[in-house]
Amino acid sequence: MPGPSAGAGCGPWRGGRGRRWSEQLGPIAAGVCPDPADAPRRAALVASQILRMALARHVLRIAPAAAMPREEVIAWLAPTIQRHLTAERP
Repeated sequence: MPGPSAGAGCGPWRGGRGRRWSEQLGPIAAGVCPDPADAPRRAALVASQILRMALARHVLRIAPAAAMPREEVIAWLAPTIQRHLTAERP
């Protein structure tokens, strides 16, 4: 299994498609979250939000999700993603 990517603290995201996510989200999460050691967990939460919406819109083609303009999807998801990245731990 390949070693961790260049993203700080992203070891749990090793290999395959997870590596691409770690390279993109890991450094962002590490740079903005209150505790950089929490970056992998926070990046996973962000990825789950993005992937669920992609699944609903493009794979399952759930009509209300598929019909939303990109800007509206961003407006709905941005506050949740921001909370995952910057809020204090529950």
